[in-house]
Amino acid sequence: MEIKKRRRGIEYYFENLSTIPDTRSFKVINTLDNSFVANLDEEFVALNCDVEKNFIVKGEAWKILNIEKDKVYVEPTEDIEAAIPAWEGELIPVPFEVAQEVGELRSKIAGLLSQKDKEEIISWIQTEYPVDYNSAEKMIETIKKQLKHSIVPDNKTILIEDFENVVITHACFGSLVNQTLGRLLTALLTARIGSVGLRVDPYRIILKLQTRATELVKEILLNTNPDYLKEYLELSLTQSNLFQLKFVQVAKRFGVLSKEAEYGKVSLRRIIDEYADTPVHRETLNEIEVEKLDIEKAKKILKEIQSGQIKMVFKPGLSPLGKIGLKYWVEVVGPAKPEREIFEIFKHRLLTTKLRLICLNCGRWDQSFILKEMPQDVECRKCSARLLGITKSRGEKILKIVRKKLRRQPLTQEELKSYERILRTADLFLSYRKRAAIVLAGKGVGPRTAIRILTKYHASEDELFYDILKAERFYQKTRRYWKI
Repeated sequence: MEIKKRRRGIEYYFENLSTIPDTRSFKVINTLDNSFVANLDEEFVALNCDVEKNFIVKGEAWKILNIEKDKVYVEPTEDIEAAIPAWEGELIPVPFEVAQEVGELRSKIAGLLSQKDKEEIISWIQTEYPVDYNSAEKMIETIKKQLKHSIVPDNKTILIEDFENVVITHACFGSLVNQTLGRLLTALLTARIGSVGLRVDPYRIILKLQTRATELVKEILLNTNPDYLKEYLELSLTQSNLFQLKFVQVAKRFGVLSKEAEYGKVSLRRIIDEYADTPVHRETLNEIEVEKLDIEKAKKILKEIQSGQIKMVFKPGLSPLGKIGLKYWVEVVGPAKPEREIFEIFKHRLLTTKLRLICLNCGRWDQSFILKEMPQDVECRKCSARLLGITKSRGEKILKIVRKKLRRQPLTQEELKSYERILRTADLFLSYRKRAAIVLAGKGVGPRTAIRILTKYHASEDELFYDILKAERFYQKTRRYWKI
């Protein structure tokens, strides 16, 4: 068999010289004022971002209204139960051995507290570890507070706390092992109680649940056969956003997807199903297991839990170490902007929107206005008519359609739709004057939505603006499914 260089082979070679995977960057856009907020990397969007979810960037919480191509449309939110920013996922993992040593140090400090005074313990810590006085003192204070409330989780003791709808498993097993055990718990809990939120650090597995499920967590850790751990994980991993993201990277390296390929979640799921049990599929799983998980150590930990070598203690409430874990999930920031300030940003953007008025009576006059500068009473300067259509575009195209209609020339289907739409805006302007223009300046607010807002009683101008803001939010959430 003769093997020859071909153009596609040469292209593939040069496209894959780098081992760094190609990843897209998503722009975050604040819909209130159209401002750029930040960039998010593809992994963070794939793993954490869905419509209605919250995340934190630049110290502020944002709610996702829509995700389109390379943009994430958001608005500020006061709900601080938000995802952690993208950079957090790029932290270097804490190895199992380091986390175990931290657990052992916790145990030693807890033991010394009943035997020695603070200065002696600080001296011992500084002898054993290269830390300053303040750091050693902080360690002691943390363990002392933990002992007052509960037991100290260490390298041989797991503490499981049940607080409201959160279960915190304190486990000194490092980033990869805790990620593995966390994904096992979420996979088996989801099958029984529905969606589960997961957050992992080197010393905790935090589960946010729809209902209390401490007994289920206990049952999974005590009764899951460690030898089937890999199979359980692979079944759940193939349905995860993490798998989809990694599959795209691997498929591009294999040449299954081109570098410029555009795909949505639905089409990507079909591609993944087509390549089930192929080398691409297996390599995706393998890379996740190597980079993100430690299945072998997690199996060993499960066996030690079930044999009693690692002790499990269950406590209600939240200990000081538990609060440290939740601090980065629920208490990252307070409300970045009060609702009133958010509203004022929106109102300013709306009132500085440029609109064009076109006379549908004579077709010989049109003019652009900044909304806040538009007079309350506007009429055509050519024929004095008030049948004025409203558009946000420059207006040349729609003006030609209006003039064509006035000359009684036939319109195409597309032109007829455009004319009917601007005629509806003119009818609204005839009845509601500048209020109609204000409502129609809202993003995604068409004539039908505008009628609904304008016919509603508003005790003040602000009530009108709040209804426009609600309509914009609804549009952002649903714009993928309908056209105005």
